[in-house]
Amino acid sequence: MRAHAILLDVTHRLLMVERGETGGAAPFSVDVPAGERPLAALAAAARQALGRALEMPLGVRVVGGDVWCVVVDPALRDAALVPLRTWAGQLATPWRVYVDTMLGGWEPPTTALEVFHFGDEPALASRLAHHVIKGTKRATASWVAAAEQLGWLGARVGLVSIVTDGFGVPLCAIETTRVERGRFGDAGPEIAEAEGEGDRSLADWRAAHQRYFEAEGARLGIAFSDDAEIEYEHFRVLRVFQRAG
Repeated sequence: MRAHAILLDVTHRLLMVERGETGGAAPFSVDVPAGERPLAALAAAARQALGRALEMPLGVRVVGGDVWCVVVDPALRDAALVPLRTWAGQLATPWRVYVDTMLGGWEPPTTALEVFHFGDEPALASRLAHHVIKGTKRATASWVAAAEQLGWLGARVGLVSIVTDGFGVPLCAIETTRVERGRFGDAGPEIAEAEGEGDRSLADWRAAHQRYFEAEGARLGIAFSDDAEIEYEHFRVLRVFQRAG
């Protein structure tokens, strides 16, 4: 028996390790000695080979006699991490385990998925995702200059995204239905209503987003103003994730 770790960062990029003599790369795995628990063997091997303790698995499945577990580690940093949209289309068993344990068995319409959380920290991410799930939030706004500096390429109609709680735990899936851009100073009441935050007034939306974008600009070393270009992404909810049956 072998135990395998589908070891992901918060955007569900997968850690792949070289397989030595067999060549190529694969998710981290280890042979399980007779009489030893698979997860214990995997944890011990990860400490030795990767120099890290494994977080608690978010899902475990037995496939063909082998044990597969999904672990999301917010502290995982590695230049060789493989984006979900790449590994999902190449690794059938990890993808099946991911769908079953992380998405409650829901099969996305595409493997070309984005994984993200709203806001800039887990508490805000969870609050905003809550508004999405309960139906009050159907849009989000991004400052284009800041997003581009962070390597984000922008939304597009038809994009399917997994929304997490900020720690990498999937909460729901959304599909982009409309994308618009304009000056921050020209935003109208319809975007405040669509974003569904605060009291839904334009004044409240402007105040909250100005604070957020100014703080984002301070971190990145760029200035925010009413002339800043904002991208407004409208979306619909495809699925709220439940436990697999």
